[in-house]
Amino acid sequence: MTDFLRILLESSVRIRLAAALVGLALMLARVRASAVLHAAWTGVLCAMLLMPVLPYVVPPLALPTPARVPAAAPQVSISGAAYAPSQAAVAASAAALSLPVPGPVDPLVGSPWWPLAALAVYFAGVLFFLARFVTGWLAMRRVIRASAPISVQSETAYESPFVATPLTAGVLAPKVLLPRAWRTWPERKLRVVLAHELAHVERGDTLTTWLAHWNRCLFWFHPLAWWLERKLALTAEHAADEAGVRAAGESRTYAEMLLEMAEAVHRNGARLAWQGVGVGGPGLLGRRIDRIQRGGLSPAVSRTRKAVVALGCVLAIMVAAACRQRSFSTGDLKEDPKTTADLARQKAEVDSAKAARELSERQVADLEALVKRNPEDLDARKKLMTCYQYRAQQYGDQKATAAFRAHKLWFIEHHPENELAVRFNPQSDPAGDQQAGNLWLAQIARPDAPAGALSNAAMFFSNSDKPLTEKLLLRGQAADPSGDWTMRRGMLYASVVTTDGPYAAQVREELDESNDPNLLFRVAQRLFYTLANGPHANPDAVALAKSYLDRALKLDPNLAAAIDLKGFAQLQGREQPSPGSMLDLARMGERAYVHGNSSDYYNHDAAAAKADWESARKYAQQALDLASKSRGDADYGTAIYRANMTLGMVAMRVDGNKKAAARYLLEASKAPATDELAYNADAFTVKLPVVLLKYGGPDEREAVIEYLERFGKVLHRRDLPLLENAAELRKGYMPLWYQYQVAELR
Repeated sequence: MTDFLRILLESSVRIRLAAALVGLALMLARVRASAVLHAAWTGVLCAMLLMPVLPYVVPPLALPTPARVPAAAPQVSISGAAYAPSQAAVAASAAALSLPVPGPVDPLVGSPWWPLAALAVYFAGVLFFLARFVTGWLAMRRVIRASAPISVQSETAYESPFVATPLTAGVLAPKVLLPRAWRTWPERKLRVVLAHELAHVERGDTLTTWLAHWNRCLFWFHPLAWWLERKLALTAEHAADEAGVRAAGESRTYAEMLLEMAEAVHRNGARLAWQGVGVGGPGLLGRRIDRIQRGGLSPAVSRTRKAVVALGCVLAIMVAAACRQRSFSTGDLKEDPKTTADLARQKAEVDSAKAARELSERQVADLEALVKRNPEDLDARKKLMTCYQYRAQQYGDQKATAAFRAHKLWFIEHHPENELAVRFNPQSDPAGDQQAGNLWLAQIARPDAPAGALSNAAMFFSNSDKPLTEKLLLRGQAADPSGDWTMRRGMLYASVVTTDGPYAAQVREELDESNDPNLLFRVAQRLFYTLANGPHANPDAVALAKSYLDRALKLDPNLAAAIDLKGFAQLQGREQPSPGSMLDLARMGERAYVHGNSSDYYNHDAAAAKADWESARKYAQQALDLASKSRGDADYGTAIYRANMTLGMVAMRVDGNKKAAARYLLEASKAPATDELAYNADAFTVKLPVVLLKYGGPDEREAVIEYLERFGKVLHRRDLPLLENAAELRKGYMPLWYQYQVAELR
């Protein structure tokens, strides 16, 4: 409903711009020829009718206009329990925060009666003018059917008792209608009348008039629609008048004939001309006679000049249709070249993989032939493996599995360091695994095996032979100490340290004696994130992880990542906030907001989404109201931070109010520090800043910088260096998280 009104309003603004640009082009070209003017304004008429769809089919033209607020969104995940704000709502599973995509501000949101009232007024106007239009059109059809064909001066015309003056009627097959009095007219007058009316027929003026009437019915509220209808009628008559003047031989005679027509209309009452054009129309007789007496004929226009004018008018209309919004704050932020290159490379890889999955049988055969001629064409092999992997996964194609296996075995044998040597099998393939294992054993038996081959071999044996995996990781670390070997060993040890068996006992003993703080930290990190959370949390694993983390910090008290993990670990096992508490209400607000995004983006249920967002607003406001009375509570800072961030997202998402959203962001940044804010920040940390940077102006950017500078002193997460991000923004550069989000929206 609001989308329809938005499109209507945007089209109205765009066509006004198009008309102004066309008028400027005609003025600069000094065009006075009626036929050229009529053609130009007919183009504007067609553009007005098509403007609701034109912006979607012409290339966009970004203009530095103030950014507006979003309408729909892709999703970014955030943890949280399911939430059902109403009986009709379905519980949301792993719902997500929404990052809005570009779209116009919705002035109707927040005033429930506005959309219905606006639509009611609009359609009432449409129906009223449409009724008049259809009535006239049906009446004219009856007049045409009641007319009789006649031959006049070798031309076919129609005689009608219902017209007082000549006119041309009919949309696709126009006919010249003459009153019965035509038989008494002098031959010269008849020749002039026919010249005028046939000019209308040749030019298709009745079709243009019909479109102008339709346009006025649809855009009855727009002054341009009324102006165009009158302007097109007048220029059509001017062009036909010129044909009449040429037939009359002099302008005075033609002017006298127009006066006679006007007198005939006056004697017989108003003529029926809603669907026709004629020698007596369109009611601006005085202006037409003055023009004829001043000269009558327009100067000739060359084909070159006509082409230039036509091109100018087309470009004017295209510019009006192509204009897009571009945020002030986004347009002048510089991208990091390395990140831009990484994003471009990732996109190229995704596009290449997609193309490979869609290879035809002929293309596959050609690639196989190419590989046969040149076995070292690794790019061709990669395309084939991607194609075979997709076919086997999607369709269970056994031949594709066998073909995939052949190329993978070739990589293990000839390029064991290549990532394709360990690409996962699309289907269970015991025979292939056996062959691959034998080849890997042969590769690692070489004393000069490169680090890349050892890394891939460790990945292959990580599930089937963990002791061998450990040896391979240690060999790889010795060959290339710069790799991520310690992290991988930590993951390996964490996968077995809580199990039984000789190797698990050996790992526990090794860790008990280890003096490597990085290794101990990696084991603790893996244990926390895999066994310390969720419904199947393992208390023994948590205790073991804490012991390893404590020892890591004792060995290296400045190990930053371990310090962060220590803060996160302190949050584990804390009691959930009591129902109805300020923190519980704040979290309910977040979940309601997330659920609304799910309703809107996945279910396309705008009404349910709006209800959820309003629930989010209500819960967040209740949390703030309760927090104002509980300043000494340990959860006070967390509650007001989360509630304000939720209200900021609702202000942007629902109200389109950038100023209010920025105020909520700044209020959130003033929240007193808590352990949860310091170590357990969620997607809201940068979500609202991204939205304000994307769609806001300089004031919103300044608010984001202030937020980053304040909250950056609270947040202890090295992956979100907010203070550094604030400095980057002040210098005009995009933070990494913002650049990635902008890339997702393009």
